[in-house]
Amino acid sequence: MKKYIVSLLLLIALSSQAFAASAVPSADPPILSVEGQGESAALPDMAAISVGVMSENENAASAQNENAKRTKEVLAAMENLGIQRKDLATSDYTFYPTTASDENDRSTRISYVVRNSVTVTVHDLNAVGGVIDAALANGANEIHSLEFLSRDTSKARDQAMLHAVRDAQEKANTIAKGVGMHVIGIKSISESTNGAISRPLTGDLAMASKHAATPIEAGNLTVTATVRIDFILGA
Repeated sequence: MKKYIVSLLLLIALSSQAFAASAVPSADPPILSVEGQGESAALPDMAAISVGVMSENENAASAQNENAKRTKEVLAAMENLGIQRKDLATSDYTFYPTTASDENDRSTRISYVVRNSVTVTVHDLNAVGGVIDAALANGANEIHSLEFLSRDTSKARDQAMLHAVRDAQEKANTIAKGVGMHVIGIKSISESTNGAISRPLTGDLAMASKHAATPIEAGNLTVTATVRIDFILGA
């Protein structure tokens, strides 16, 4: 009987130790979070030109009428170049009085200003300079911006993501080596891609065009990608 009790107690003790050992969670492998950056070039195949007509007159109605007349002339000139109506859009219209203050800080109205901005989408990059020149020759007196764009950036986006992944892998391998470990797997990946970064050109394009035909070089667009990878490290 005494031997049976001792055996039973030994069995209970061994079972308790086995349960305690199984209850202790195994240590998770270390995780290294790395961000990678990549970019790729895309060729532009269209341009957006913001053309402006500014009119000023002491009479409000006269300022509006003058602006409307000159804006119609600009639109007609664009259509004569073969630009379709769907590629002409009013992007901004403002009407406001200008004032000045006398010695007693009393405001006095001087004139009325009307600004009408039209965005012209050009699908032939070789025609961009001619569009600017034609707009300025037919009533426009402001060129707010010139922006190069691309319809399809999927290939450049894929290349940018591949470059970002390689960048993250290289960083992870370097860091792991520095702490005496190495990459043995990947836990998770997330990414974000920016569309083609347009190349806006600003400045006094209107003044430049008054003196010579406007030369335009489209250049390349840049697509950027960012990946965040959680790498699993091992000894």
